[in-house]
Amino acid sequence: MTPGTPARSVGAAAVGVLALATLLPGWGRRDLWDPDESRYAWIARDMQLRRAWLAPELNGVPYTSKPPPFFWLVAATSLLTGRVDTAAPLVSIVAGALTCACTFAVGRRLVGPRAALLGAGAFLATVQVLWTLRRGMLDPTLTLASTASVLALLRATQVVTRFAHDDEWTLVVRVGGGRRP
Repeated sequence: MTPGTPARSVGAAAVGVLALATLLPGWGRRDLWDPDESRYAWIARDMQLRRAWLAPELNGVPYTSKPPPFFWLVAATSLLTGRVDTAAPLVSIVAGALTCACTFAVGRRLVGPRAALLGAGAFLATVQVLWTLRRGMLDPTLTLASTASVLALLRATQVVTRFAHDDEWTLVVRVGGGRRP
């Protein structure tokens, strides 16, 4: 099976759906009680109310301690859910499910599908991971970015390796989109 075929994508998608099924129960049934969690939600709410999406602020002061994409995601998700206290954990839950799918995809490329499934399951079964993924925290989004970067690097090196085995005419054809002479 070649990289990027539908069967490979279905495996990673199935792992992501199973992760969502594990993480979604109980979503929206608790208040934001961690100081960071409530601060992040407040920043996203303020962004949405001020309609100032570019730079996050906390109490009228620019909040440069954390990168803004997480706040953008929470603010945008709160437009869909109607409440920032449910949007913040949902962003973490979705990021966690996508991280689980990326973990599976990385493992499948490096060690095979069975070990990849065990690795994704081990990631999701870790107590600290489960606790963090159900909170409106920044960490799951950063973990997703890191894991997706590793997957992108693996995919890029496989493309380069495929090109390295081609002769120069095949490379010209692939890059130029033409036909071989």
